[in-house]
Amino acid sequence: MSTQVLLGVLIAGALVAYAAMAFVTWRRFEGTRVVTCPETDRPAAVTLDARRAAVSAVWQATDLKVEGCSCWPSQAGCDQACVAQIAAAPDGTRGLAMAIGYFQHKRCAICQCPIAPPKAGTLRPGFMHPVTHQVIAWDEVPPEDLPAVFATRRPICPPCTRAESFRRRIDRPSRDRMTPRL
Repeated sequence: MSTQVLLGVLIAGALVAYAAMAFVTWRRFEGTRVVTCPETDRPAAVTLDARRAAVSAVWQATDLKVEGCSCWPSQAGCDQACVAQIAAAPDGTRGLAMAIGYFQHKRCAICQCPIAPPKAGTLRPGFMHPVTHQVIAWDEVPPEDLPAVFATRRPICPPCTRAESFRRRIDRPSRDRMTPRL
């Protein structure tokens, strides 16, 4: 094997390794995260600049920067101290990971069946308001509201979430039924 071919293979291998590192970092930090805002002590939905994180991971330590936050514009220009929460638990701050942890070992408030944690491609478990019995699927809740919903709503299984949502739509009086027909 000639030196030029060997050098080309080494360079190609290094490029593939760097591209793989960038992709893994991008995938790890893309998407919305739920953190506790250090300035307001309230939950906030945060998105990071995943492209910046991916590029910086190739050349140096991963540089995490907030790209969007539910506390903005009132808290815009903050010191972005919440980034440390994401760096400490990149997967634990995702809404799906929070929902999986919440629904684990829970029973449905309606049918008392165990609730399977949410997964891609399956029916979604949800929450029921204890007084009004309003039902909402977990992924319809704004990410920054998840901690409050976990604390105040009752968990319901995917089939009951779907059935109750459908029943509410059917039972709701429509304008046609309210106005007399002539």
